[in-house]
Amino acid sequence: MQQPEPLDDQWQKVMNESSENGVVIFSMGSVASTKDMPIEMKNAIINAFSHFPQYTFLVRMEGELPKLSDNIQIVDWIPQKDLLAHPKIRAFFTHGGYNSLTEATYTGVPLIVMPLFGDQIANVKRIERSGVGVAVDKEELTEQSVVDALTKVLEDESYNAKAKRLSKMMKEKPTSSADLAIGWRSTILNLSLPLRNLIKMLQRKLLTVVLIACFLYASSYVADAEPIEHSASMKIFRAKLISRLRRQFPQLTHRKNRGDSSQVGGLSGRGDDEWGKDWGGRIDKGGRRDDINTDDGRGGAVGRVRQT
Repeated sequence: MQQPEPLDDQWQKVMNESSENGVVIFSMGSVASTKDMPIEMKNAIINAFSHFPQYTFLVRMEGELPKLSDNIQIVDWIPQKDLLAHPKIRAFFTHGGYNSLTEATYTGVPLIVMPLFGDQIANVKRIERSGVGVAVDKEELTEQSVVDALTKVLEDESYNAKAKRLSKMMKEKPTSSADLAIGWRSTILNLSLPLRNLIKMLQRKLLTVVLIACFLYASSYVADAEPIEHSASMKIFRAKLISRLRRQFPQLTHRKNRGDSSQVGGLSGRGDDEWGKDWGGRIDKGGRRDDINTDDGRGGAVGRVRQT
């Protein structure tokens, strides 16, 4: 990742005027708009922050907001990577996206993570295992659950110590990721290794998987919408594709539930589930959202933070 840069005058002033005890950052990324966050969730989070008047909270949040205590400052944008590197930062309340976790790990900042969807579910488990942060379940979010999470991270010095140790490990790697990539590139070129053929082979294999997955995904809907004759032919054609897929990729096994026409091998169609708002819907142990709906039908709201 790119090195953090010094804060500009505006943000340096914000940090200079913040509490001497430290600053907590709240930011849920740029994909899930906090404008769509239920007011009950906003109340729980904002009210929890008021329990810690000794700290300054920089909160990136938009839409309707509850009454704010003096230690809470609403911002429309933050220079996240640069701000996390400031010595006053005590904790980072985040959604658990890859970039956010990488930046927090590099700068050695303890975490409170409230995952919303996708890889964030697995990311938060890694954070808990490494001992650098705690998780908050959005489906069971209360003012008290946020208070408990903040209390753990801010008062238990082990979280800060482990975060700093992980940061040191990341910074002091014998070889940086950039140097490693350049080194392998030179080796491949010098030895004339057949990387091009390998890449082409992998691309063909991947393309086959993607095309079959797309077909299975689409046909699971078409078969239900078309007449019986067409539905039967679709199922036969799909069965042949499944057979080919299993021969070519034996590591992908057919699911036991053969009645579910939307799931084959390691590839699953959407079935009757509907994606939706990032703040609503449950997340099961497998990381799927099962009762969510979206206005734009694309699996998540994308919005900009309002100016304040």
